[in-house]
Amino acid sequence: MCAPFFGHSVVLDLSADFRIQDPALFEASYNTAPPRPDLLDTAVYGLSEINHEQIKSADLIAVPGCYPTATLLPLIPPAAAGLVRGTAVVNALSGISGAGRKAKIELLYVERTENLAPYLPGATHRHWGEIKQGLDHSGTELDLVFTPHLVPVKQGMLVTTVIDLSPGATADTVRESLQQAYAGKPCIHLLHNTLPETRMVRGTNRCVIALQEDRGRLMLFSAIDNLIKGAAGQAVQNMNIRFGLPETCGLPLSGEV
Repeated sequence: MCAPFFGHSVVLDLSADFRIQDPALFEASYNTAPPRPDLLDTAVYGLSEINHEQIKSADLIAVPGCYPTATLLPLIPPAAAGLVRGTAVVNALSGISGAGRKAKIELLYVERTENLAPYLPGATHRHWGEIKQGLDHSGTELDLVFTPHLVPVKQGMLVTTVIDLSPGATADTVRESLQQAYAGKPCIHLLHNTLPETRMVRGTNRCVIALQEDRGRLMLFSAIDNLIKGAAGQAVQNMNIRFGLPETCGLPLSGEV
């Protein structure tokens, strides 16, 4: 990023350069120092539904990664309400496009078709730090175990998170926290009596969320299109918020299939 742009331009950054505010956590996540540490404190993390008010006046918006988007949207409201505790165990499935468009043997069709595989589990994945930062900013002290998987579909992301409920918390209180957090948010859809599937959100900027209670544990399920809500679509959503346009302007909300 070149010369100062504040007061002249609004930047929506789809790279990872401004997603993590702590320089030490940034370096641990990306094995390199942040390119502009002087701007980290000025960047607003563009998780649209969570940081809506901050985005309205931001000059530098860091568009989140796809794994953090799909993980944090269902988890932050109950976490911020104190309804969960302990360790969030996150298992995430991503379509091949989540790895970007590049010529790598492991991304070839013949390598990926009929083949599922975990990769970079735990804190070794660069999005671990971004997810952990989001949880910390929600005012909690939750630990995080994160395991991403590559699955043989072109696009789509499905995340399952399991975490202990706090004493007195129930599925009903968690659902209430989600309903309150996302009331009037057109890109979030809470499901009842069904679980997310990637085809529900393919080609859309929606995130669909479901939950279940299991023996004192909360199970959260979410699905997004990693190329839209997980990337360019959320950037457009942030642009709409920043410039006072209808939040869904230019964004599809109906699935392709």
